[in-house]
Order: sequence, then structure tokens, then C-alpha cells
Amino acid sequence: MRLVALDSLRGVAALMVVLLHINAVSHMTEWTLVRQGWLCVDFFFVLSGFVIAFAYLDKIESWPSLLEFVIRRFGRVWPLHAVLLLLFVGSELLKLALSYRGFPTHEPPFGGRYAVDAIAANLLLVHSLGFYGLETWNGPSWSISVEFYTYLVFALACLFARRRISVVASGLIALALAVLCRWSPAYLQSTVAFGLERCLYGFFMGVLTALAFRALRGRGWTVPLPTAVEGASVALVVALILACGESSRATLLAPPLFAVVVLVFGFESGALSRLLLRRAFTWLGDRSYSIYMVHALVIELVNRGLLVAGGLTGLHAVTRMAVSDGMADVVFIHDRFATDAFVLAYVGVVLALTDLAHRTVEQPGRRFFNHLARVYRQSQTIAPAEAAVSADARPAE
Repeated sequence: MRLVALDSLRGVAALMVVLLHINAVSHMTEWTLVRQGWLCVDFFFVLSGFVIAFAYLDKIESWPSLLEFVIRRFGRVWPLHAVLLLLFVGSELLKLALSYRGFPTHEPPFGGRYAVDAIAANLLLVHSLGFYGLETWNGPSWSISVEFYTYLVFALACLFARRRISVVASGLIALALAVLCRWSPAYLQSTVAFGLERCLYGFFMGVLTALAFRALRGRGWTVPLPTAVEGASVALVVALILACGESSRATLLAPPLFAVVVLVFGFESGALSRLLLRRAFTWLGDRSYSIYMVHALVIELVNRGLLVAGGLTGLHAVTRMAVSDGMADVVFIHDRFATDAFVLAYVGVVLALTDLAHRTVEQPGRRFFNHLARVYRQSQTIAPAEAAVSADARPAE
């Protein structure tokens, strides 16, 4: 069963991250809702926990099924990540060539976040597990690094403690919260430092939400006044985002509120859910992962182009580098309306490249690894059967 409205919400959240990271001084990007858009990553974690638990909780019952799950999840996140990493390496080679030509670059080629020694860590998806003190290469990929290993924690919990999964999930949430409250100065804004705890908190909040959803749906429960409840759940999240600042302890309330949104919209019974079923939103939902992963490369190339153009014309559009995330702050002729047009063009380019990446990399990669998973599972099913037949065919001694 596919929960389309929730997929669409993921697409909308991905678009918020796209607007956040351009760091352009425009009317739309200066909204508090956009500036706090980094919380959308926690929505991804909660929704991922919900969807994974909903789909796999009863399917991981042996080591072969666990490995099949891992192959499928690896195939879901790695192919696009690997291709984009390759493109980022190409971008750094281009930067190196431009620097030799005397064009300005916002940082030295293959320095800082683009260190050569971080390439292998990115390929192994371990780059956000404490090996580096900053986000490396494709910045948004820090979240898939921690999420992939959270998948493994979930799979092991299913294998060894499925009947007590709610207890395990609650324990992991409590542990992650304790670590974030005690040692993380950024609380929920943690990425490469305490990013795993942040992911565990959101993901297993989603697991608990899936358990509640299954129980309620099994009893035939429906959302009362669904449109009003959907609107109220979204309003609560918006109110929290507007009220809490960056690195605020109040942001720790976001995953439970996101869990409420996921639970309510999972029933797809209100007017907002019906709106999210429209083609424009489902298109975003289908491509949400590509949107999230592709946009940082677009920003990097846009910044490179603006720097080169500034060097040629004397009109410097890029004013400084944001230390926190490595993205450049863009000021377009110091005119917010002109920057609005710039931002809209940027979003259009991101969506166009997203569609290309979705069709040529994400979907084929997923199909390939799903095929590998099926072949592996079939081999594990056939081998015991053949062994049983061989045993039966042996002459009695």
C-alpha cells in the first residue's frame, strides 16, 4: 500500500530545503518558514520510520530477509548519491582548471568539505558517523549516511525483538533525546555531530507512529472532522517552526508534531489530503529524494558561474561563504525582486535536473538493486529445498 499524500508532503518538504539552501536575499527565501526549513529533514526521518515500519516490520524474520532489506535500502539511496558524488568531483576538477586560469573561486579546489580523503567515506555512506567535523561533498547526503545505518538498527530490532519493537523504539528515542539534550549544543540542528542520534529520534518516532496507525486502522478508526484535524496538525507544526529559533531546545518538539501530521495524513481522508493527491504534488513526491540530493550541486555550479561572471564583468554577485553549510550567500544586484526571479529560475533548473536524475539514475538504480534482492532471496529459498531433496534421495544406511 502506497500512502500518496505522505509522499506528496515529502516532496513539499524537499522543496522547502531547496529554497533554504540557496541563501539568496529575496522575498520568498527570507520567510521564517523557509529559514527554519532545515527542520524538514526531521520530517523526512519521521516519515521514513513510518513508511519502513509499515512496509517491513513483519517481513524481516530471518538473516536472509534482513540482508534482502539492506540490499533494497542500499539501492534506494546509493546509486543517485554515488553519481552526484562523481559529478561533484568533476566540479572540483573544473574549479581547479578555472583557478589556473585566474578565475576566482570561493575556496581552494579539493579543500575543506571537498577533501579527497572523504570520497571513500562518502561511497561507504559513513561520512556522517563522526569521521569528519563538517558536511563533505554533497552536503545534504549527511542525512542518508545516518539514515542508512538507522535502517540497520531497525532491521536488527525486527529480527531480535519484533514483539517488543515499541519498547525498543521508545528506548532508542529516550537515549537519542538524552544525548542531544546533554551533549549537542545545536539540539535538533545537529548534522555530522550527533546526526545519528537526531535520525534515531525521528526515525523511531515514525516507527511508533506506524504501530499506532496499524492499530487504529485495524479497529476501523477514522479521523473525525478530517479536514479540520489535518489543518490543525499542519498549523501546530508551522507555529512551532515560527516560534523556535535555530539551535533552540524547542526544536526537539518537532518530531512528535511531525508524527501527528504523518498519522493524520496517513488516513488520506481530508481536503488537504485530496489536494496532495493532485498530479503536481504527486510529481514532487515521486522525485522528493532526487530534489533533496540534486539541489546542492546546482547551487555549487550556480555559485561557480556567478563568481566567473563576476570576475569577467566586475559585478560580484556572490558576497561571502556561509561557514555553517558551505553554501554561498547570493545577492543579485542588491534587488530583491530581481533575486526573486533568480530564485525561481534556480528552482526551475533544480526540478528539471531532478526529473532527469529520477528517470536516468534513481529509478534504474532502484530496479537493479531490487532485482539483486529478489535473486538473493530466491537463492536462499531454493538452496534449502535442494538440500532437502538431496537428503531424501540418499539411500538409507
